[in-house]
Amino acid sequence: MKNFLIVLSLFSSVLFLSGCSTTLYTYTNEEKTYNPTDSKNISVTTNDFCEKKYTELGCVSATETNLLTSKNELKRIAAKMGGDEIINFKVTVVRTFVVIIIIPVPINHYICRGTIIKYV
Repeated sequence: MKNFLIVLSLFSSVLFLSGCSTTLYTYTNEEKTYNPTDSKNISVTTNDFCEKKYTELGCVSATETNLLTSKNELKRIAAKMGGDEIINFKVTVVRTFVVIIIIPVPINHYICRGTIIKYV
């Protein structure tokens, strides 16, 4: 019985700690499509404006258990849409706890949001 509980605890921890990701995006400029860009060249800023003239392509949101992975997912979607920059970038951290045997284990989920723009 003791071995069964250990195996069950390990299986449960792997299941819960593996995490899942969610990516949502909405096009706001559907009348024109743009060629994909390189995600490495996309800049990310917390400002809600840009000095250059631009058109807004859409909004994007990604949820991951790693902040860098979540940010890179936003950049990947922006590149797919043909964007040049992500403005109004915001991060929300949601902490959940998984109880393994009697020990609570914290798990952070990073929700990144932003607006994808294309320079005109």
